[in-house]
Amino acid sequence: MKAYRFLLIAGVMMLILAACKPINTSQEQQLRSTMAAMENQLATLSAGQAAPNPPVGNPAPVTEPTVESLPTEPVPAGIPVVYDGWALTLSQEVTTGEFNDEQNFSLSFTVRNLGETTRVFRYVQSGMTVADDLGNVYEFSMVNSDCKKSPDVIHLTQQLTIDGKEKTNIYCSDWSACSGGKYLPPLKGVISLQATRLIVTINDWGPFNGVVFHLDL
Repeated sequence: MKAYRFLLIAGVMMLILAACKPINTSQEQQLRSTMAAMENQLATLSAGQAAPNPPVGNPAPVTEPTVESLPTEPVPAGIPVVYDGWALTLSQEVTTGEFNDEQNFSLSFTVRNLGETTRVFRYVQSGMTVADDLGNVYEFSMVNSDCKKSPDVIHLTQQLTIDGKEKTNIYCSDWSACSGGKYLPPLKGVISLQATRLIVTINDWGPFNGVVFHLDL
């Protein structure tokens, strides 16, 4: 704004001086050139003053990192639950069988280590409970000889070493039901004909507590 006023005053002064004394052709041309330059500067300043200031909006909100949490709603079988660097998935497949004259069915899980380094996944076999949408509860089949000798093994902590970015399966097995490691006893009985869904609840499997899977039949 000050520069605008200065140029305006300077231009007026030059016009007054030019009117008060005679000038030759050379001086007239120089005066006209100077006045033209001043007019250009005045036009530039005027355009700059007329240009509106860019709108000042609200600063972008700071996005807080999402807090990782376990699901509070049932998770469909086949969809992994990701938490604390692990991914746990219940297979959509159900297999049936018979062992020592007892009908059973089997489930399978996949545990994936999402980190780069080797980790130990600790879990308790009896942390898995299974029911159907009719309210029937399916217990472990404990007719395996190892299960009969050591029935408490299903309540003991098992541990699996899983390399970085690798996975392993935890599944029901008739022959290795209670030998620990990556095996589970199969589920005793026959699934009700009227049932449309198995409800599998997981506790004490690594960081997974209170996770519920739904497996459609």
